[in-house]
Amino acid sequence: MKGDVLILGAGASTPYGFPTGNDLRNQILDDFSYETKDNGVIVPKIVTAIRQPEIFPFPPEQCARFRDEFRLAQTYSIDAFIERRAEEFQEIGKFAIAHRLRRCESEAALFDRGDWYQAFWNRVLPNGVFSPREFTVITFNYDRSLHHYLKTVTKAALGSSYVNSMEDSVRILHMHGSFSKVSANAPFGSDEERHTPEFARCIYLPHEFSRKDLLYTPFDNAKDALADAKRIFILGFGFDPINTERLFKDLDLSRAVIHATGTGLSDGAKRRACDALKREDLFYKDGNATMVDLISDLV
Repeated sequence: MKGDVLILGAGASTPYGFPTGNDLRNQILDDFSYETKDNGVIVPKIVTAIRQPEIFPFPPEQCARFRDEFRLAQTYSIDAFIERRAEEFQEIGKFAIAHRLRRCESEAALFDRGDWYQAFWNRVLPNGVFSPREFTVITFNYDRSLHHYLKTVTKAALGSSYVNSMEDSVRILHMHGSFSKVSANAPFGSDEERHTPEFARCIYLPHEFSRKDLLYTPFDNAKDALADAKRIFILGFGFDPINTERLFKDLDLSRAVIHATGTGLSDGAKRRACDALKREDLFYKDGNATMVDLISDLV
């Protein structure tokens, strides 16, 4: 047994201005709602927001069909909808995700609020000789806020020469792709819409890995880390049955210490999570602990 693992769901990014899965759904539906212009033309709101046809190549009729089908599908998340309707809506769906999430990036939100990122950093931050604690972070989030935060605070606290070493010590595994891969010409918090297609191309959903016949997927890497973990901390994770099965199926975690936050989860969802992970005491403080509580008390 070695190492500690953090598992992050959408709730882990909400302190920094990013939406939950259902909030993202509602925001995308609003982006694709229609408005009447002064000349009487009816267009999707997102077209007005972008104003550059070469960046947003989707015709109005495709926008209307995407919005109508997504609204009527009644899935809690855009990811679940795209996976089932990939042939028709994968590209426009990815663009919708990127357009909305990139607008959430905020330096002030990261460094003025602190929250659990700050608590985590002060558990990782080495004293004296540079020997940071090693963690594997498994995240279902596309955003690059944690990566940007750790890179920035490492440079400020220790000097730029330690940034690469910190990235080696805190390994971040993205299950669905990551905006961290976007080139340096799109700085964190940039509001330039021209970068949105590049963000969209960084999104990969599980069905895309299976189509490529990959011998090893991000979920395989995550399972390896979990199998070796001494302690597992689960933050802001909704325990969606599909993602829970993909991550934990066939793993023997009987020797690992596991703690999770449960804010916003129903009693039924907590029960299903406990059953899936075979832990009656899965939720720290019966699910009433904040992410800061869990990190500060246990990590």
